[in-house]
Amino acid sequence: MNWVWIISAVVVLISAMSIARHIRRGLIFFAIAFAGLMLLHFQAHPGEAMLGLGSLGGGLAMMRPLRRIVTRISF
Repeated sequence: MNWVWIISAVVVLISAMSIARHIRRGLIFFAIAFAGLMLLHFQAHPGEAMLGLGSLGGGLAMMRPLRRIVTRISF
């Protein structure tokens, strides 16, 4: 697993979850599954696993501000 792919996947998923309501509802299940997989991955590559967990936490922290920014933009 490459760290660029981990960060990219988390950013894309969190961005998609901040926009779509039905995807946002599945956020808790995604977060639990992702955290569990990263804890398992920690045994083989601790740096990549901690980077993935950190990007998940940062994405979750930025979800509400990003949603407010995106929903206030009118085209």
